[in-house]
Order: sequence, then structure tokens, then C-alpha cells
Amino acid sequence: MPLAGLSVRLSFENYSAESDSHEMTLVTDRSGHVAFPAQFRTASLLQRAFYTAGSAMEGVHASFGNHAFVFVFGGGYEGEAVAGQDIANWTGSPTKMASTIVAKRM
Repeated sequence: MPLAGLSVRLSFENYSAESDSHEMTLVTDRSGHVAFPAQFRTASLLQRAFYTAGSAMEGVHASFGNHAFVFVFGGGYEGEAVAGQDIANWTGSPTKMASTIVAKRM
């Protein structure tokens, strides 16, 4: 059953080019859908080298490149996009991703 009026948050960061994460929140339409606009960030070669080296120093907990995920909340519901048993994590490929979130009443 589609749920209208819930907040869907996109959280994203390029660990190889920046140290700040970004968030964008949209509200589901009558069909329970949202569509986030494409996000483009640029970074110089120096920035990429600096942040990649910094990530590498994290050892086994290091993250590199693009990472993004979505989750829903509001109206007494919560949920996240999953792929099998794991939270769906977009890592830069393919260039476009569609997710289905199953929201559960809390």
C-alpha cells in the first residue's frame, strides 16, 4: 500500500573527495513516490588524493568513493531500502538507482 506524506531522506558522501556528508529530504506523493535530482560534485586531483589518503588511514573501517542510501520516516512509520538482508548502499554505479522502501509502523 503506497504511503503519502512520509519523509524520505537521501544521505550521500564521496569519501575519496570530501569529508562532509550531505542530506536531502523529500516527501512522498499520493503514490508514495519521491524522485531525487541528480547530485554532481567536483573535486580537484589534489582534493581526491588528500581525502583518499585520509580514508586509507582508517584501516579496515575505511570507505572510498561514492556512497548513498535512503530511508523513510514520519507518520508513525520507519524503514530503509534493503538489498537482501543489507541496507541498500549505492556506490556510484549504475548512474541511476531506484529503490523500494518497506515502511513499518513503529
